[in-house]
Amino acid sequence: MAPLRALLVDYGGVLTTSVTASFAAFCLATGVNPERWKALVAPAYGGPRGTAGETVDPGWWVPAVETGRMSVAEFNARVAAVLSEGLSAPLNLLAAERLRLDPEACVFVDDLPPNVEGARAVGMRGVLHRDAAITIPKLEQLLDVDLG
Repeated sequence: MAPLRALLVDYGGVLTTSVTASFAAFCLATGVNPERWKALVAPAYGGPRGTAGETVDPGWWVPAVETGRMSVAEFNARVAAVLSEGLSAPLNLLAAERLRLDPEACVFVDDLPPNVEGARAVGMRGVLHRDAAITIPKLEQLLDVDLG
């Protein structure tokens, strides 16, 4: 196994709190009913629909998945297809290439299982982030460093 030389970390949900947790905290702190919040915000998340009711504009895919109109699997497939247009390699490989490293020399941390699986599929070590108290010790073990 190649020595690890790079740590690639997803931003949203790993380096930040999850959007869901942030909205939940807002509702708790302000006393806003979560269902009422959803009803107030939902119109801002509208978007063009296809003949079968699907969201067709990529700019509206996030709201579609957030409101349950699109499955996470379909969202991931659509985003992957758009992101890979014109690329000669999947995004995980592109990151390693830009760092001038073999994928085997990289650790990738994300809070979404499909992204971690994708990293592993190209040879990276993937770490699924759920809680810093679990992720940090895993990274310390993999990288043989003290992150405390």
